[in-house]
Amino acid sequence: MTRWPLFLCILVSFLSPEVITAAELNHRAGFAMRDVTPSVASLKANDTYMGGYGFWTDRGPAESVHDPLEANAMCLTAPRSSEGMCLAIVDSLGLTGPIIKAIKADVVQRIPLTADQIFIGATHTHAAPDLLGLWGGSPPEYVASLINSTADSVVSAFENMRPATLYYSLGEGKAHNRRDWGFTDTTIVVIDAIGDNGLSLGTFVNFASHPVVSTMDNKSLSSDYVHYLREKVAEKTGATVVFVNGAIGDVNPRALREPDMWMSARTYGEAIAEAAISSMKSREPASPGVKVTRIPFTTSVENTILALAQFLGIIEEDNSGPPWNLKVATQLGRIKLGNEVEFVSVPGEALTRTGLSIKDNMDMPAEIILGLTGGSLGYFVPKDEWESGRNDNYEESVSLGSHLAGQIVQLLEE
Repeated sequence: MTRWPLFLCILVSFLSPEVITAAELNHRAGFAMRDVTPSVASLKANDTYMGGYGFWTDRGPAESVHDPLEANAMCLTAPRSSEGMCLAIVDSLGLTGPIIKAIKADVVQRIPLTADQIFIGATHTHAAPDLLGLWGGSPPEYVASLINSTADSVVSAFENMRPATLYYSLGEGKAHNRRDWGFTDTTIVVIDAIGDNGLSLGTFVNFASHPVVSTMDNKSLSSDYVHYLREKVAEKTGATVVFVNGAIGDVNPRALREPDMWMSARTYGEAIAEAAISSMKSREPASPGVKVTRIPFTTSVENTILALAQFLGIIEEDNSGPPWNLKVATQLGRIKLGNEVEFVSVPGEALTRTGLSIKDNMDMPAEIILGLTGGSLGYFVPKDEWESGRNDNYEESVSLGSHLAGQIVQLLEE
């Protein structure tokens, strides 16, 4: 009589997915996706402009859709605790402060989290509608729809939370430093949430590389290589994939030699995905706990053109003061998962050396920069390479000033 239950347990262990006991579950996790692609009618109206590739470059309106744009969300809480966070990443060049505030305002009315526990960012694809207003802008109806859909993704992820074990793993990807430093932050960080049935609830992937495989003359909406990366990882895990870029300020995809840009985007995205998937073979569990810290700060706008654009309302941010002494209020964020994983959110594009300095202020095995999360305040250029001629000083032309990178690093040090 005592042998049969043991035999059956052994048989089930061979035939069933990995079963995780209640004692091993260290968090609650939920994931969700919502489509944020402009409607066909909107595209026919020729008023959904594409952004990126130079300051105020006239790219014209989007004409078609290559792959759907998404808002992907992840919510994590500690077991039996109100400590938690939600992160939503939108396929967009960047989101303004007012858009992010509107998303959060919607979410906090529907789930028991504070605005400080919610992080909203962008993949920074250059094949998405312009939400910053520098390249022609997007219709108000689309902006409202994106706000609603992104908020829905967060609420759905929160409501879908289930007991889970969070595993983290580290991989290596390839990218190119366009300011000729010869190095980038090549680390891929993966967080996989495994439910008590052994199946993935969702996967988070972090890597630093501009989604600019699609070219400036492209008129098709796309999340660029990110689409193929998420698709490939989802094939492996069978669950929603949240991808967020890291310190991408001076980082482009590694040179590719495919016949067309979409084949190149697929090749690159799948290569990063394969590296992420491979890293999961040696994953480690995170210990319980979610701790969120916000670091609000105000910074000055030294860039005359950006100051005028913000003062005139072309760029919508939390501004104060006249154009010659304009200030912008923004935030950094720190999230710690147990004693193994740490995130730092930055409201713009940290250059590689800025990003590595930010990571110097972390002391955990898995260190993550959430780029373009909380705002889109341009490039964060280290002061010692400011206007040194690298990449013809392009990044400096779309930066608030030479002080900002150092200010961010100092805030984290303090």
